[in-house]
Amino acid sequence: MLRNRVAMLQREQEKANKKIKDTGKKTDELIQRKEINDRHYNQVLTEQEQKEMIKRQQAEQNFV
Repeated sequence: MLRNRVAMLQREQEKANKKIKDTGKKTDELIQRKEINDRHYNQVLTEQEQKEMIKRQQAEQNFV
């Protein structure tokens, strides 16, 4: 009976360890996705700023 209990606890421990490992993988994937999204957002923002600067320069040239 004690042997069965130990075996059951070991199985539960293995399940818990697997869940911890899976959660760690998902966390890593989410962090990588966030970094990719952040880089993309920064790139889009930089491009928009460059377009605005060009428009301002053109407006100044047309004004003069």
